[in-house]
Amino acid sequence: MIHIEHNYLTSEAYSFVENYCLNVSYTYGKSDVVGQIPTGLVHELDKESEIVSYFPTLCHGLPMAECSINFFSPREYPNFHCDHTSGYTCLFYINKESHDLNEGGCTEIYVEGEKCLTSVLPIRNSFVTFPATNLHRATSFKTQPRFTIAVSYTHLRAHETSLHLVCRLLLE
Repeated sequence: MIHIEHNYLTSEAYSFVENYCLNVSYTYGKSDVVGQIPTGLVHELDKESEIVSYFPTLCHGLPMAECSINFFSPREYPNFHCDHTSGYTCLFYINKESHDLNEGGCTEIYVEGEKCLTSVLPIRNSFVTFPATNLHRATSFKTQPRFTIAVSYTHLRAHETSLHLVCRLLLE
């Protein structure tokens, strides 16, 4: 199930987040799937940062695992991927006020049971939640950069399986 909340942040909080995204430094993107070329640029956010405080610490009872800003240049071609083997992925959009459908930039989410792709428009100041097990990709715009804050909620670390989690917890 995909849940979308529009006008998520106050205008003051949104302006702070937008300014941060436009001025922070980024590193070469991480690969979502082993063997695939990374796309975009990324800035990892500290869980104690002000920006992270704007997002829920729990989602469906699961703790926030990681939070990052993704920056895609125009005409990049990201790959489909799953974020985790359990939990939820949340995306927050930082884009222009109006969205031109011809510009692209939708998040495409594969809904397994329905065997279809759902496209979510990257509407400014919207917060989208969906199962982390759903294949998805954030397509880029044709002519402008695209910023998304990605928040994951799971007991698992990035690309960790349930078996890895059991082993990690036994070792800790």
